[in-house]
Amino acid sequence: MGANCNCAGVLNTCPGIGDADGDGICADVDCDDNDPGIVSQTGDACDDGNPDTAGETIQDDCSCGGGTLVPSFSCAMINSSSDDAEQWKSTGRMDIYNSDLELGVDRNNSQYVGMRFNSLNIPQGATITSAYLQFTVDEAVNENPCILNIVGEAADNAATFTSSSFDISNRPRTNATVNWQPQDWLSVGAAGPEQQSPDLSDIIQEIVSRNGYTANSSIAIIIDGTGTRTAESFNGSIHNAPELCVEFLTAIPDNRIASSTFTSIAEGTREEQNTPSLHIDTEGENLFAGGPVSPIRVHPNPATNKLNVSFSSKIEGIVQIQARDLNGKTVLKATREVAQGDNIITLQGLSLPDGIYFLQLFTNNTIQSAKFIIQTD
Repeated sequence: MGANCNCAGVLNTCPGIGDADGDGICADVDCDDNDPGIVSQTGDACDDGNPDTAGETIQDDCSCGGGTLVPSFSCAMINSSSDDAEQWKSTGRMDIYNSDLELGVDRNNSQYVGMRFNSLNIPQGATITSAYLQFTVDEAVNENPCILNIVGEAADNAATFTSSSFDISNRPRTNATVNWQPQDWLSVGAAGPEQQSPDLSDIIQEIVSRNGYTANSSIAIIIDGTGTRTAESFNGSIHNAPELCVEFLTAIPDNRIASSTFTSIAEGTREEQNTPSLHIDTEGENLFAGGPVSPIRVHPNPATNKLNVSFSSKIEGIVQIQARDLNGKTVLKATREVAQGDNIITLQGLSLPDGIYFLQLFTNNTIQSAKFIIQTD
């Protein structure tokens, strides 16, 4: 009781729990209730400083962890005349100065098309989550049925192509193969989903898992088949040559189990603590319908300042959205609630420079990604 007969004292904001250090954070959630300078609470968003993870939170031991592995992206376009080539199967005739690439058959001659990609900088042993080839239409002439077979060169570091006969067919091939039955290519200059190969992750995985492969190695892809689709080559258009894009995870030791609660990154926060590395639990509930690699759809594509993301969810939950440029720099972060069933998330006011970007949509156990283009002109 005070001198003026009023009730005096310190308000107990944590009745029955306590706040030993008086920092206003109750002892049951205060990471360190003996240090008023530490006000972090278990579950708070944080950044462990690892660029390969996102969605970290403050753990029970006050460390920052429990995030989700975030894939890296790398794209490489053919950048030399001798890095794309054609070889007739019957005679072994090579052409490394071709103005276009006939995938399948050229003038009634079945042939191989070889493409070599440099400077992908994928570490040895990385986990490949997706990969694809992107072509640009050179001629809207379609010979059907068109059934293409795609393999990789089983080499630690693929060499550029030469004029020596049978230079493509003499190269060792990966065990992994992919079959592609492309739709008709209807417009010259088109470079959209119809000109994008199926997922090649098994092929790229086999190559980067080789003991002699390094991040500086070149990767070669070989295509043959029936029918014809005609794509731009390096000599035909240096800006529209074939491109290989790969999404991958860098291997991280399994020291910590990922948190089952997904929390978005808080901008500008960072905990300067020693943080164990992350282990992803791939056996948990998958939020997205269709399995762990269920695709998302982005539209319109190309976009200007607005992008829609469509997908189907098994349950209600929280997803984080993140976009990166071709250099891996994060250019957008957002968190959204999703409902069971079909969802469309609209991202407005993007204000991104013209170019190619990768959108990631992920929860604690799954990561979905899609490429989109910003084109404001």
